[in-house]
Amino acid sequence: MPMVDLSNCDKEPVATPGAIQPFGALAVISQADFKLSHWSTNLPEVLFSSVNGSDWRTLFDGASHALLEQAMAAGGSAAEPLTIRSANGKPFQAYVQHHGEHIFVEIGEIESDSTAELAEYHKRILSLASRFEDAISVQDVCARAVAPMRELTGYDRVMIYCFHPDMHGEVVAEDAAEGLESWLGLHYPASDIPEPARRIFLLNKLRVIPNVAYDAVPVVSATGGDVHALDLSRTLLRSVSPIHIEYLKNMQVKASLTVSLRHRDRLWGLIACHHYSGPKPASHALREACSIVGDYLAGAIRLQEENEAITRRLRWKAVEEKLVAQAGSGAQLGPALGQSETTVLELMSSETLGAAIFADARWTLVGRTPSPEALDELVSWIKSVEPGNLFVTDSLSLDYPPASEYAGIASGVMGISIPESGGIYILWFKPETVQTLTWGGNPEKPAAAGATIHPRKSFKSWTQAVQMKSLPWAAWERESAQAFRAAVTAAELRRQYLREREARAEAERSNRIKEDFVTVISHDLRDPLSSLTMNLLVLKKILTQPSQNVAQSVLRSMERASLQMQSLVTGLLDIAKAELGEVDLELSRTSATELVQECLDILGPLASGKGVQLAGQMPQTELFVQCDGKRVLQVLSNLIGNAVKFTPEGGSITVSLSETPESVGFAVADTGPGIESHHLPHIFDRYWRGATQGVRGVGLGLSIAKAVLDEHGSVLNVESVPGQGAIFSFALPRA
Repeated sequence: MPMVDLSNCDKEPVATPGAIQPFGALAVISQADFKLSHWSTNLPEVLFSSVNGSDWRTLFDGASHALLEQAMAAGGSAAEPLTIRSANGKPFQAYVQHHGEHIFVEIGEIESDSTAELAEYHKRILSLASRFEDAISVQDVCARAVAPMRELTGYDRVMIYCFHPDMHGEVVAEDAAEGLESWLGLHYPASDIPEPARRIFLLNKLRVIPNVAYDAVPVVSATGGDVHALDLSRTLLRSVSPIHIEYLKNMQVKASLTVSLRHRDRLWGLIACHHYSGPKPASHALREACSIVGDYLAGAIRLQEENEAITRRLRWKAVEEKLVAQAGSGAQLGPALGQSETTVLELMSSETLGAAIFADARWTLVGRTPSPEALDELVSWIKSVEPGNLFVTDSLSLDYPPASEYAGIASGVMGISIPESGGIYILWFKPETVQTLTWGGNPEKPAAAGATIHPRKSFKSWTQAVQMKSLPWAAWERESAQAFRAAVTAAELRRQYLREREARAEAERSNRIKEDFVTVISHDLRDPLSSLTMNLLVLKKILTQPSQNVAQSVLRSMERASLQMQSLVTGLLDIAKAELGEVDLELSRTSATELVQECLDILGPLASGKGVQLAGQMPQTELFVQCDGKRVLQVLSNLIGNAVKFTPEGGSITVSLSETPESVGFAVADTGPGIESHHLPHIFDRYWRGATQGVRGVGLGLSIAKAVLDEHGSVLNVESVPGQGAIFSFALPRA
């Protein structure tokens, strides 16, 4: 059978109980038509006046109408009670407030002169407030407040109850009558004060239960509508959850008064006052005094937290500035943050025993951390579950079971990611800390499904050992991590900017060198080579036949060397111009068929002389492309020439054309030795020749071919199977 527990209280409609406590009566007026829409069934009894229809004026005498109308028109909540009279002249106190679509008029008996009572309370409040002035911590503030608060209220026990981040509560200060068991330091599950109740404490500063054993007074609707739709969360008289009443009875509490301790929109905790000897009414003056004390105490707590936060912020700001300076001056981010005088570990509390920085594709470890391999897997998991920039947990292995292997090092993890800077991750680690929590009774008391839910009956201390968890990450640690992330992001963006600026300067310097190189080749080297070649031709003509026969071998050798140097210079010049963007293409409508045929005619004798078959495969229809014909002829000559060099005797080379509606494809396929896969990334590098023993050349042909095709906006592709040959291909747009 499935089980339910007190977490079901989160679904209880505590704001709309449809009833009030009996220490007053309630009249509800609609703001839409200014008519009586709801009332508590004890209203006629309290006022000694019957409810006739929806006209609220029939309940009060004429003098009270103006007072009530003025209060209703004012909006908000009345700070002081009004003195009004019922239709038969009996005086009452009334509190008027607006909420939602209704105006609530809470009516109670006239109290004795509260002015003198409140003045006396104010003296005590000033004395209590002065006790906070030299407090040194939040705990100290709370400890100083409870005894004066118990003296002020006259309750048997006064506790200050703070909420932890998971919303379970802890009694952090207490003053109790002699003979009562102390609850100081006890923890209580979040279900003891469920989320709907916490939400009401944010709206309504006080909750008073003068008599826990009260009988709830139903609220009725003038139209017969659902009274449980009426939101009573801002009323003092609102009836309390039956589960909470049973809870108080199990604790032997006869009356209670609770004051919210609020920090803006956050419920920090409560002042809980319990009385055991019998019912205890709370006068208007006492309620006002408790409200003021709650404001004083919440302010003092907030001041201490802010002072502590400022002290911590100044400390980690100084650490952050050192780290950012180190990051800016270091060549690598990881060592700058993890191996310098100041490390990222100093940004966190002393319980943080390790940190890891992933930057520049490697981990830098500080203190006690998991292994780099484990960190790689952890970051992959974090990215899958937390797409944001901050990840925080104090129980890693509960969500990520592989972390149980290193729970002693990293049960708590906080991490920041900086994807904008190339994938930087910084992680901090807290070890497992077996914590012993003392609860006010066993918080895990389920009830069978379908049964009425009841709170636990025993509040004897119940000890629980919490394992596989670290000490929690404090709010200031999260703030520190987020602030540091912003600082590192800014520093890394600046580093990237400086690197890019240096790269631009280096590129400009390189371009100047290339320009100088082109000048040297064009003027200082090419011209003498051309002169040398011409002189060799002249020398061959003027030598007599006997002399030419003697010098023939020498002249041929010089001529080959001259031509090879001329080819090398031309290739280097082509590449340099291409990289400088100075290649001037003369684009025109060119026959792809003729380009291929011309290459076959030129290189056919070379292939035939080596015993290699060179053939073309072309469509019967002539194909035309838009290109610089001379340049493309140079590309094809290089590709076919390379194939002839590397294809062994008896092999074959096929030059083919193919077409699509937009382009014409060129391919040169050979049956040579092919290219090993690990060589493929380098074949277009200048001067790269691979394992080409016995093959002449300097390794510029493919570089030149690629540069020419780049200028055409085309790509030179290669496919190769070692031992079976290679295929080089490219495409040009159809003319």
